[in-house]
Amino acid sequence: MKLICKKCNTPIEGANINISKGICQCPSCHEVFKIATFLSSDETLRRLPKPVFTKIEIVDNYGETRITIPKKGITSVSIFLLLFAVIWNTITWSFLLN
Repeated sequence: MKLICKKCNTPIEGANINISKGICQCPSCHEVFKIATFLSSDETLRRLPKPVFTKIEIVDNYGETRITIPKKGITSVSIFLLLFAVIWNTITWSFLLN
């Protein structure tokens, strides 16, 4: 994740970040920010259009793209496909072994 100063829009490099204290300082305007404000702020994220017919969510964070796929439990279609595969394999193997 790239940190960009909220005051002057200058990229904040690793030398100006203090992870142990949780702060960073802009090299241009010398403004000090808490790193947590960058992580919790939704204004730094830019939502991209969602692909058609999907629940996938794509987020662009200053050039770094993040794709999230929602967790979903076992559906009736997956249970049907599992049972079909088991029955189909049983029939196939019974013909091959005879």
